[in-house]
Amino acid sequence: MRRNTLIMIGACLVWQVPVGAQQADTGSVELPENLYAALTAPEPGYHVGALRIMPELDIAYVYDSNPSCDDDNEPMSSMRVRPLLDLLLKGNDWRLDGKAWMSRDWVLGTVDANNQDDLSVTYGESLGAEVGSSTGTKLKLNESFEYQNRRDTVSSVGLGSNNALQDRYLLLLGAGVDKPVGEKTSLRMGTSYSDLWYDKTGLVGWQDAVGWQDAGAMLGVSRKLSEKSDALVDLGYDNQTSDGSDGEYQCYRILAGFGSRRSAKTSYRAQIGMMAYAYTNGQTAASWTYNLSGNWRVARRLIFDLSGAANFQPSETGLNNYMLVQTLGAGVTFEATSRLTTGLHTVYRREEYGNQDVVSGANRLDNQMAVQVRADYRVFHHTTVYVSADASQNNSTDDAAVYQRTVLQTGVNLVF
Repeated sequence: MRRNTLIMIGACLVWQVPVGAQQADTGSVELPENLYAALTAPEPGYHVGALRIMPELDIAYVYDSNPSCDDDNEPMSSMRVRPLLDLLLKGNDWRLDGKAWMSRDWVLGTVDANNQDDLSVTYGESLGAEVGSSTGTKLKLNESFEYQNRRDTVSSVGLGSNNALQDRYLLLLGAGVDKPVGEKTSLRMGTSYSDLWYDKTGLVGWQDAVGWQDAGAMLGVSRKLSEKSDALVDLGYDNQTSDGSDGEYQCYRILAGFGSRRSAKTSYRAQIGMMAYAYTNGQTAASWTYNLSGNWRVARRLIFDLSGAANFQPSETGLNNYMLVQTLGAGVTFEATSRLTTGLHTVYRREEYGNQDVVSGANRLDNQMAVQVRADYRVFHHTTVYVSADASQNNSTDDAAVYQRTVLQTGVNLVF
């Protein structure tokens, strides 16, 4: 059975400028297709003073060709209902935001009654806070928690999600400070903590599902090169523990590169460096690492995005083992009309295990490619219908981990 090995550790906090719909002034004004509708359309959500409350409801039909992510290829269809509550409270130099959601699947057709509930529920929440000062110093805090007891789809391909384990819990905490120390230089400091654990074990063949924890810190310096870009140098440290082994793991990183300034309309970060990993029993490993992210609006209706990272982490499927995880994602979003948006995204993920497999005597290596195509059409101001197709292929030196998967979705999203 395939397991989710994606843990995004926030040891390097990235300060990015979101790319919105704003455009450079070209000296002309383009009126929307329906000027009256644009002027009279109410902002979504309910407002109580400075607080905005925005409920959402997503209803979808899902077809999954291989929900167990193995070579059995037994398809399953379901109806998915996902309510979400989005809160935002902001002032001149501060903001607070929070989200809470739950997703419930009802399996269609004949299904083992013992597995009905085990394939159905996900819920979670996230909280964030940001405070700025007149001197330019910014403080950011974030927290999130998620529970899963079903096999998720690859629909969040931009995040590389492909979950196969049940009763999975993930807690993430982070804090960061960005402080100017001169006209051209800024100092960035951050800390993070993550905890992954499972209630059910024995889900990965004969092995147990293995949780792990990470406490990280980073120190970075940015130096202004131009009005749109900075030079970046980051140092990072992670202390990790695993439920499947004794002792602690230490990871040390140094990265250098370039990034966009806060005022730039294009947001990007490109860094490359080295990292060293100290494993239990005196074992060590080293590898090059990278940190990539970016959004480029190359035309009025065309946006490109890029993401990628490389990190060491304990294995989630084997005892006394670790792996090097490398990811690279790219996508394009095309706003065909004011109502129709289409997108194509791809993610490549490579997992190289550090210790030899006890059965094969070789170091396991997995390579996964996922592709998503999606179209969203806004029917009314706060009603959108969508269709998506997701395909993934996992190749592995472990024959039991080789599989193909296709997920089709069509649904409606309501914003109140």
